[in-house]
Amino acid sequence: MQIELYNSMLEKEGTEGEEEAKRAYIAAREESDRHAEAAAEEKVSSALIEKVRNPLGHPSGHDP
Repeated sequence: MQIELYNSMLEKEGTEGEEEAKRAYIAAREESDRHAEAAAEEKVSSALIEKVRNPLGHPSGHDP
């Protein structure tokens, strides 16, 4: 999706639709960045929760 919006922005460069194309591309880019950031935060949160549940690295959370 971002690629299509970027290409559209380039095609409209120097035309009346240039600003609209830029706004659409920037909005799509920001949305993608938010999703990537949320996914990274979720991964870190899951890893931290797992460390708290199993502080000694035992899969079951109990001593062997």
